[in-house]
Amino acid sequence: MTRPITERVISQLIAEYNINEDYLRHGTGEMFVNHRADIVAELAAKLQQTLHQSGCTKHDEYRR
Repeated sequence: MTRPITERVISQLIAEYNINEDYLRHGTGEMFVNHRADIVAELAAKLQQTLHQSGCTKHDEYRR
């Protein structure tokens, strides 16, 4: 006799192994979620905002 998987276990699998929830529940989409692209885009946006707020507008000014 098997027991159904709990929501807690599903949440842990998603968080620990970066498994796509739709894939886990329905078998659709990619198996794993790639958060790296999101993180890089977020960091780039924060850097651009910081540079803009500090008055740096040219690439060479902050490249030093």
